[in-house]
Amino acid sequence: MTQLFAGWRKVPRPFLCLVDTPEPGAKVKGMSWQECPSVVKNPEIMSGEYVFRGTRVPVRALFQNLEDGAPLEEFLQWFPGVTRNQAEEVLKFAEQSLLAA
Repeated sequence: MTQLFAGWRKVPRPFLCLVDTPEPGAKVKGMSWQECPSVVKNPEIMSGEYVFRGTRVPVRALFQNLEDGAPLEEFLQWFPGVTRNQAEEVLKFAEQSLLAA
């Protein structure tokens, strides 16, 4: 088991890197993560990785945690800066981008 630092708390969980999921920012038949209002990309925040707006939490952290079996509720507890609305909006956007592919 590896450790994930969520804020200042240490949370044990298995680590599994996403392989088949497109990186945030990748265009899928005309859709781009820049179109999702819950995320932002700034070169001065997390080296320009897409993060949840108003946080330093990478969008891919949501997908990695869900893939590892963590329920959405636990993700929201581990990353209190991310709102349920933001997480659900990102998941809906990901679903729409896959359907558009």
